[in-house]
Amino acid sequence: MLNRDAELDEKDCINSYHKTLEQVFDLYLFSLYILVSITELAKDDALKRQSKYIKNAEDINFSSKLYENELIQSFVNSTDFQKYCEDRNFADRTDRGLLQRMYKSYAATQTYRDYIQQDATVDDHLEIILDLFRFCRRNEHYNDLMEDFSYTWLDDKSLVVGVVKKTIKELPIHKDVFIKHFPDKETAIEYGADLLNKTIEHNAELNKYIEPIVSNWDIDRLALVDLLFIRMACSEFLYFASIPTKVTLNEYVDLAKVYSTERSKDFINGVLDKVMKSFVEKEQIYKEGRGLVC
Repeated sequence: MLNRDAELDEKDCINSYHKTLEQVFDLYLFSLYILVSITELAKDDALKRQSKYIKNAEDINFSSKLYENELIQSFVNSTDFQKYCEDRNFADRTDRGLLQRMYKSYAATQTYRDYIQQDATVDDHLEIILDLFRFCRRNEHYNDLMEDFSYTWLDDKSLVVGVVKKTIKELPIHKDVFIKHFPDKETAIEYGADLLNKTIEHNAELNKYIEPIVSNWDIDRLALVDLLFIRMACSEFLYFASIPTKVTLNEYVDLAKVYSTERSKDFINGVLDKVMKSFVEKEQIYKEGRGLVC
């Protein structure tokens, strides 16, 4: 009853996991590429204003400093960043028309107009880049670009946004700034892949623990993702001695809020609480160090 995913191949599952990590990293780089590409349009804007026969005060004082400032130029001059973008063909995967619409909309904001008219400092450049990124992630065209680039955008958006903001705040960029945001070995291999392996390896055993507790539910109507979350949480209870049981329970309830149905968080919380108590009563859980059972 709990094996609706029994045909999943273990090797395919692990490969898919690693591919997902790479997709998130690519989304992170693509977000930065879009940001830099929008700022570059300030050069075109400057040329158009300079070519006007009759210029107003804004035209006369306008400059392409949104792009020419040292923070954005650190991307332009980074061989690592340029190679990442070229290897992934970002330019061919970007609708320039959408970039121009975003720049035009942002150029009309009072924040940008004030920035252009002032003698900007490095802090001012940083603030305008952060403001531009805030503008982008609320913009329909930006989200269209990101969704066209990867179908996982909606799921990964919050993670990518957080890392992009962190990168911007660290500007100008320095060596290895990008690769350090790729999931580290401990997170990606020693925990993530290990959790998948153990959940798959002990699938039948885990189901024996779960089935009695969910016996009153219509299994076929339960969200499959809920059952997967419960299995993975049980794996953490039993096979990951350094992770406190309450941390596991809370994390999977939070995951259910994001990735499953409205009732899932209560269902998963209830099932995991009962499973955890059963494990404790039977002395099946061992936690070491700070990883206490309660």
